Amino acid sequence: MSPERFEAPRGPAEPLSETVFRALAQAIVRGDIPPQRRLNDERIARQYGVSRTPVREAFRRLESIGFIEIYANRRTAVTSVTARTVRESLTYAGYQAGFAVHAGLPLLSPDERAEAAQLARDAGRYVRSPAEASTARRRLFSYLSEHSGNPMHHTHMRDLEYAFERNLGGYLVPPELAAAAEADFEALAGAILRGDRAQAEEIVRRLHGIDPD
Repeated sequence: MSPERFEAPRGPAEPLSETVFRALAQAIVRGDIPPQRRLNDERIARQYGVSRTPVREAFRRLESIGFIEIYANRRTAVTSVTARTVRESLTYAGYQAGFAVHAGLPLLSPDERAEAAQLARDAGRYVRSPAEASTARRRLFSYLSEHSGNPMHHTHMRDLEYAFERNLGGYLVPPELAAAAEADFEALAGAILRGDRAQAEEIVRRLHGIDPD
């Protein structure tokens, strides 16, 4: 696949900018478009059969999640994932996940709490395996965000899922903290089942390395 070729079928009545954004984001996550690769809006528009307007709109969204940098001379390039990127992404993910728990937990039915608790246990099971752990965490917090009663937050989190997948997909809990993280996910499952959002939010932030206030 050439660096700027991408495929993403459009959903029903999906705006072109959404299609282009998803396609580029997925290509960057997969590594089909590597770090430091320059992106040309005219070339992408031509390859995808759209005008430059939806491509530029997609670029703005990609910039907002840290996937690309748009320079003053209009040069656009894919960013790299650094140790700082991982730290910042982990902290931001913790605050956003904490909000999802705080807002969503009171709205869950007993069956939905049971489902969310199982997702928390799944995340705990994969603590020692980076790829599986990243996927399990995203499933849990995406579920809670979806049920947060706040469409704006959920829409924001959907975009950020690409960033978290790319930036945290290789993150591994330090071995000396793995057992504590497994216990925390089990405790999170219990807090979810009880509907204890204060404890659940505290655990979520601790799992992301955020010290209590």
